[in-house]
Amino acid sequence: MRLRSISKNPRAACRRTPKSSAWPGRSHWKRIIRPAEKEFKDALKYNAANTEALFGLGRISDHGGKWPEAARYYEQAAEVMGKNEATILARIEQIRSAPLSEARRAAMLSKKEGQLRMARATLGFACYNAAAAWVNGGLKERAVPWAEKAAGHPQFKDQANALLAKIKS
Repeated sequence: MRLRSISKNPRAACRRTPKSSAWPGRSHWKRIIRPAEKEFKDALKYNAANTEALFGLGRISDHGGKWPEAARYYEQAAEVMGKNEATILARIEQIRSAPLSEARRAAMLSKKEGQLRMARATLGFACYNAAAAWVNGGLKERAVPWAEKAAGHPQFKDQANALLAKIKS
């Protein structure tokens, strides 16, 4: 059984079962998926750090069985989110040391902490999905570092550890 990557859209993930196809047929692929793939690639031309486009291309490659390609898109998304996390942490430190009223500081910190939680969750998604794609592509050794990174995120710890056990067996 192939591993399923984790969808960023929980409702979409619930609609799919391991035996069902996410996209029903060739006409759907041509009519909807190909144009979406082109739009995602165009978006990356303007902003190589567009995580939505990277995840979109990863999902399309994932469902098309292009595992190494999918893994590389997820890896790129993880790199971008790692940089975003560092940027957000630096901004949090700036806010803490800035001469602001307590109410203003609290509001700004609350917003940045929410962004940090989202960045970390997205980073976990990307790491796990990269590992799953490498495993599905038969390159387990490439999956190990990504699965280990995913295991460092509380939301993905159990799944990543199960994936690591599968890799090592």
